Amino acid sequence: MASSEAGVRLSINLRERCRMHDLNEALDDLRAVLPYARGGSVRKLSKIATLLLAKNHIIMQVDNFGIYFSNPLVKTEFCP
Repeated sequence: MASSEAGVRLSINLRERCRMHDLNEALDDLRAVLPYARGGSVRKLSKIATLLLAKNHIIMQVDNFGIYFSNPLVKTEFCP
């Protein structure tokens, strides 16, 4: 392997390590704000479990807001 090929490979590996580090940090940040995803008795969620829990939590919140805003007793005022 030539020196330039080794340099390119090292650069690619560094970029991939940084990408994975950023992805894992973002997933840790997401786990920190999800309900049921933290606590002493809860194992760290996998990447896919974190994303599925986040998706389901968003769907639940959308449903809750839809019920709230469709209630005629709730007065909503919007700024002009």
